[in-house]
Amino acid sequence: MSIPTIPRLFVIHSPIRDLDIFRRLAEQVCVLKAHGEVAVNISTLAEKSRYEIPAGGSPWHEYASLNPTLAKFFPHPDIAPHIPADHVARNRDLLLAKIEIMRTHWLTGNGI
Repeated sequence: MSIPTIPRLFVIHSPIRDLDIFRRLAEQVCVLKAHGEVAVNISTLAEKSRYEIPAGGSPWHEYASLNPTLAKFFPHPDIAPHIPADHVARNRDLLLAKIEIMRTHWLTGNGI
């Protein structure tokens, strides 16, 4: 009786905003493809969601302003008026650029 092979999944998480650095990361992790599937997190925000931090600051809001929720990339029409459109556009542009880099290297993306 043979032991079943367990598929390997390498999850790479590095909140990179610079596309040149992200491209280099994608090139570097390609060596792992010979050993299993490689999933690279692509949901980093282009910038902190400063609109979420109340006047006077708040440690909790400061932390939460970096959470890459789906609404910060593709907001539902009911909440879109409450999220700055330029912020959403920058996040979406970064996400789509990372997806293109991932496709170039035949890597799987994960996140959001």
